[in-house]
Amino acid sequence: KLKIYLIGQAGASANEDETQALETEVKASEGTLREVRGHLDDAKQKVTSARGDQAIMTEAGEVASEIIDLERRLAELREKSEQAGEQVDEVELNTTEAENTTAHREWKRRKKLCMEIL
Repeated sequence: KLKIYLIGQAGASANEDETQALETEVKASEGTLREVRGHLDDAKQKVTSARGDQAIMTEAGEVASEIIDLERRLAELREKSEQAGEQVDEVELNTTEAENTTAHREWKRRKKLCMEIL
């Protein structure tokens, strides 16, 4: 057996004007809600972009400091080399530069692959 209870709706009659007013209010509220959600999505995108920009600026600062350190180290090594009287021939220099360029290209390729994964 199953019993179903219904609430009497005899005294709760709503007129057409109230119903239409409520429907227009609901539609207006839905439109406002969509607009607010759109603004929220825009704000989220801006925050995400700002975080990315901040990370890029931090990385750029680190790279700049690394460049300064490497230039200082290069100057020290050149000074030591001149003091020791060591000479580097052109073939050895070109070979070393080619190896460095190849290693740098490989590093860039690996970095790109890692960034695609992330």
